[in-house]
Amino acid sequence: MFYYGIAFSNFKELLFNIQKTDEKLERFKKGLTLKKVLMEYLSHLVLIAIEELEVSDEIKKSRYSNDFNEANIRYCFVCPQSLRDFVTECFVEAEIIQEHEVHERISFVTEVEAVAYSLLSLDSRLNELTPNQSYLICNVSELAFGIAEINVDTTESLSTVELLYENSDYGWTVLQTTFRNYLKANSIKLNLNNSIIEDLVIDFTSQFKKNALYNQLRVQQKFFPDHDDSNKKNHQTNAFIHFLDANETPITISFSDLNEFVYLPFMKHLTQRIMGSFRRLENRKLILSGKYCCDPYFIEYLIYDSSKTLLEHASIICDGHIKESFGAVSAAMRINEFQIPISFDTAVDETENDSIHDTENTNQNFDFVIGIDFGSAFTGCSYMDLRNGKNIIKTIKAHEWPGAKLNISDKIPTRLSPHDITQEFNTWRRKTNFRGVNDENRVIHNFLNGMVMYCSTSTTEEMAPGVHFLMHLNDHVKKVVIENETKGKMKIENPRFRYIITVPEWWGDSYRNHLVEAAIKSQIIGENEMNHLTLITEPDAAILS
Repeated sequence: MFYYGIAFSNFKELLFNIQKTDEKLERFKKGLTLKKVLMEYLSHLVLIAIEELEVSDEIKKSRYSNDFNEANIRYCFVCPQSLRDFVTECFVEAEIIQEHEVHERISFVTEVEAVAYSLLSLDSRLNELTPNQSYLICNVSELAFGIAEINVDTTESLSTVELLYENSDYGWTVLQTTFRNYLKANSIKLNLNNSIIEDLVIDFTSQFKKNALYNQLRVQQKFFPDHDDSNKKNHQTNAFIHFLDANETPITISFSDLNEFVYLPFMKHLTQRIMGSFRRLENRKLILSGKYCCDPYFIEYLIYDSSKTLLEHASIICDGHIKESFGAVSAAMRINEFQIPISFDTAVDETENDSIHDTENTNQNFDFVIGIDFGSAFTGCSYMDLRNGKNIIKTIKAHEWPGAKLNISDKIPTRLSPHDITQEFNTWRRKTNFRGVNDENRVIHNFLNGMVMYCSTSTTEEMAPGVHFLMHLNDHVKKVVIENETKGKMKIENPRFRYIITVPEWWGDSYRNHLVEAAIKSQIIGENEMNHLTLITEPDAAILS
C-alpha cells in the first residue's frame, strides 16, 4: 500500500479467495473490501476507454458517431463462472450499468473460451489451426482449470467454441492453499508457527511464479513423449534451505514432499479430466495453454499417465499473440443480443433499409441471392434460388471449383492463379508462389487483411489484383448457380443477383467503402445498383434474415 493507493502485482490472485483478501484489505484500511477496489478500478477503466474512443478517428468518421455514448456500450468480462455474480454486482454498484440492463449490456466468457476465441482470431500462419479439424484446448490459469472444444472451419466466423468443463477449485493459485494446509497439518512435526507458515507460503508462491515464467520462455511449441528425466531435481533435496523453524533449526521439506502432498493431487485431477475429455471425442488434437501448462513436471506426468496417441500432436500455447481481451470481444459479438447488423450506407436504399429483415420485400426483384464469405485463407459461397419460393440455401461444393479436385472442403484458397503460358485465369490453387495485393490502392490490401491473393508475373494497372480475384470469383459463381438451377428448365435471360458479402465486425466505413468500390470495379454490381449489395457478418444468416 502506497501513499497514492494500493498496488497489486496480480489482481487475479486476490479474486481466488475474496474473503481472505477482504481480511487483508481491512488491515490496510477499515471498511476497505475487494468489491470496493474492483468497483473503483472498473469505473476509472471504463472512463479512460470512453475518452479514448471518443477521440478515435474510427469513431469520428463513422456515421454512428452521434450515437456513441455510454448507454450504448456493451461489456464482456473474462472470469470463471463462479465469479460472475460478484463481477455483475461490481458493475451495477459502480453504476456502470443499471440492474435492469444486466442481461443486455454485460456478458461473460470463461478464460479457456477467451483463449480459444483469441486463437481463432489470429492469422492461420500464427495459430497453426487446420480447417475442418477439431481441437481440445486445456487452460490452467490462476483462477480456474477449463477445457473447451474448438471446431475449426474455413473462417473465424464459421468456427465454433464449446465449453466442456471448468472448475475454479483447480486454478494454480489453489497450490498456495494446498501448501498452507500441508504446513498447518504438519506444524507440530515441523515446529512451525503462523508467521513462519506465511513466510514459507510467500516463498513457495514466488518460486512457483519464477519457474512458470522460466518454463514459458524455454518450452518448445511442439513436444512428443520422450520420457526424458534428465532435468529432474533430486527429490530428497530440501526445498527451503534458507528457512528456520521456531527453534531456529533448518526446516526440512523435500521436493518429494511437495510432489506427494501438493503437486500430485493437483496434477492428477488435471490429467484425468484432460484424458477423459480427449477419449470421449474422436479425431481431436490437444492444445495446452496457461502458465501451469508449461510446467515440465505437469507435462511429464501427463505423458506418463497417457498413451502416445493422446499427445503425439499436442501443442503448447505460451506466447504474446494470445490476448484474452480479444477473445472476449470475439465471443461477445457472437451473442445475438449484442449483435448489430452491418450494412453499408448506400448498399441498401433507405426504404429497403427499413425492412432489411423482411426477406420478401428485400428480395422481390431478384432471381438469386449469393452469399460470399471471405476468410484469411479460404473463401466460400452459398446461394438461394428465389424464384421457387422454397428458400433453400445451397453451397457451392468442392468439386465445382476449378482445380479443386483434391479439396475436402467446400471452400477454396483465397488465391487466384493464371495459366502459366496464356496468363488467363486457370484455377484456385493451394500450392503456388503468390504475392499479396500491393497496388496503388493500398487500402484494398488492408481491408482484405491478406485475404485476397493473386498469382501473376504481370498485372495491369487497370485491373488491381483484388478486383481481378473478385471478378473471376463472381463470374464462376454465377455460372455454377445458373447451371445448377436451370437444368431441364427454361433459361433465364439477364438473371438478377443480390449479393451478401461478409465483413469483419471491426470494419469501419472506410473499409466498407473500398469493398463496395472493388465490387463495382469487378462488375459484381453496377454503379447504380447499390441496392444489389449488402455487407453483413454471416452470409447464410443474412440470406435467412
